[in-house]
Amino acid sequence: MDKKILLACAKNTTEYIKNNNGGNFTGFIVDIIRYVNKQKMDSKQKAGQLWRILFNVKNSNIEIIGGGKSIKESYIKFIDEFLCIKKIQNEYKPQNADFCSLDLDEISYVFAWVRRLVKYEKEKVNMEEQKYVKNDVKHGRGKRESEKREKEKYIEPFNTQLAEQLKKLNGSL
Repeated sequence: MDKKILLACAKNTTEYIKNNNGGNFTGFIVDIIRYVNKQKMDSKQKAGQLWRILFNVKNSNIEIIGGGKSIKESYIKFIDEFLCIKKIQNEYKPQNADFCSLDLDEISYVFAWVRRLVKYEKEKVNMEEQKYVKNDVKHGRGKRESEKREKEKYIEPFNTQLAEQLKKLNGSL
C-alpha cells in the first residue's frame, strides 16, 4: 500500500488516542506485532493472529499492559471503538476501514509511526507545561503561583494507580 495512505492511517490513529487520553499501550501493540511476526505463518494468518491477541487481551489479562485504570480503559475503548475488532466465523478482523485490508508489515509500519507520534505529542505537551513554569519565574511569579497554576489545570491523572500510591505517600495531591 502507498506510504502516504499508511501515514494518514497512523495520523488518524494517533489523533484518536490523543483525544481519548491514551497512548502508553502503543508500545505493547508494537511488541505484540513483533512477536506475531516471528511466527511461522503466512502474512494473512499473522494479521489474524494479531487481531485475535489484541481482542483477547482486552477480554482477559489486561494487567500485562501495565499502568493504571485509565490506560486499561483507553486500550479497551481503542479495541472496541476505534479498531472495532470482531470475531466473525472464528476469525478476528478489525471493522475499521483503515485497518481491515492491511497485512502485518503494513500494520507494523502504521503502529511504529503511531508510537512515535504519540511520544512526540506527549513531549510537546510537556514542553508547553515547562514554558508556563519558566514564564512564571521570568515574570516574577513565585514557585507557589506556578504550583497553583499547575493544580488548576490538573484534571485527572493518566496513571491512576501511580496517583493513588502518591496520594498515600504524600497525603494528597
